[in-house]
Amino acid sequence: MDETTVVLILTMFAVSYVMLRALHVPRPVPGKKHPIQLVEDVQFRSGDVILFHSNPWIQGIVDGEWSHVGIVVVGKSGEPKLFEITGGNRFATAKSFLPILKKELLQGDRVVAFRRLHPQPPSYLLCHFARECVRKKMPYEHVYWRAGFVRIFGWAFPLDTRHGGVGAMCSSLVCDALKSCGVLQTVESFEMLPPDFGSDDVDSRLPLKDPYRWASLTFLRMRDPG
Repeated sequence: MDETTVVLILTMFAVSYVMLRALHVPRPVPGKKHPIQLVEDVQFRSGDVILFHSNPWIQGIVDGEWSHVGIVVVGKSGEPKLFEITGGNRFATAKSFLPILKKELLQGDRVVAFRRLHPQPPSYLLCHFARECVRKKMPYEHVYWRAGFVRIFGWAFPLDTRHGGVGAMCSSLVCDALKSCGVLQTVESFEMLPPDFGSDDVDSRLPLKDPYRWASLTFLRMRDPG
């Protein structure tokens, strides 16, 4: 069997495995230690990390229940905005958060949660970082699969996950935002994935500098219109 055939077989196996995982990724549900809050009762603030369960294919690749992550920034207007980067937008954006949140929660198969930082990170530093990324049109890079691949197949197929480009993916953008305001310890941003922010062992995956600490993962719900 020649090398090309071996690579093709391994590629087909990896793709098939990820597709099967995507079909069986569980929907995240709050446990006993996970608070639930109504959107209307939360006063979002700079530094709130927002997690989305919205794309089963990405969830299958990144090895977890959460497929996307962003971070709230609140500037002089007082309006919470979601600082994020997605393939659909192509560049980093900071848009009004509440319309995005309500649109997600109106879709029955979507789940949204957030994790707060205590004490609150310096809002002006987060806003400055977000403004610069938006101004410079920080591009989205489709590289999340690398870290996911290493986590699933790294024991057999080592892969260099260090980043050599100029763009970002959603989880690396949030990591870099938290580094910019002196909150997150030194981690390789492109090795972090959305599920890391929702993990029960977030303290070890994403260690913070003193005096900061992660709060519990809180699930969001909308008020029943009835």
